[in-house]
Amino acid sequence: MRFLTLFAATLLTVSACNTKKSGDAVQQTDSTTQTQPATETSADIEASADLRRLVGEDTGLFRGVNLGDAIADVKAKEKIEQFETSSSHVGYTFEYPNLESTDILYFHDPAGKVNKIDVDLYLNDQASLTRYTRELTDYFNQRFGRQVPNGSETVWNAPAARLVMKDVTKGKNFGLKFTFTGAATNLSASAK
Repeated sequence: MRFLTLFAATLLTVSACNTKKSGDAVQQTDSTTQTQPATETSADIEASADLRRLVGEDTGLFRGVNLGDAIADVKAKEKIEQFETSSSHVGYTFEYPNLESTDILYFHDPAGKVNKIDVDLYLNDQASLTRYTRELTDYFNQRFGRQVPNGSETVWNAPAARLVMKDVTKGKNFGLKFTFTGAATNLSASAK
């Protein structure tokens, strides 16, 4: 309940800060403002239906998949639309009812083992970006422990992997990207 109250207050604050009144006209503020990830976690996180759809099963690293899993197993497990396949990766996508969407790329090595997972969220507006940033930060904090500050990125040291999440908003194109890679991999280059 505390999380829902905090979430509602955050949305109201963001909504109020996102517009400026000038006479009778309302103007949108610049959408390039960076959203800072939340640092507070809650053991009582109630994931939204959108977050549940995005993260899938709580088993594995992400959507029931671990780095090192066979790509054939990922293909058998994923139930969302496959939109591309290549010698290096398999891509899946789904759309939310509000026309936001998510692309998930499972990269694999020549032996067919998953070695990286890239997730791109294409969002409609600042309010949605703020909501997903907060929900994902809380979710990943709960699953993998407190994030590590790393400039404009948020980094988690998950079991046998590292996770980097970054706000990739440019102008009116709102988005988040997060990448799971091996623990020894430099994520700054892979999260761009």
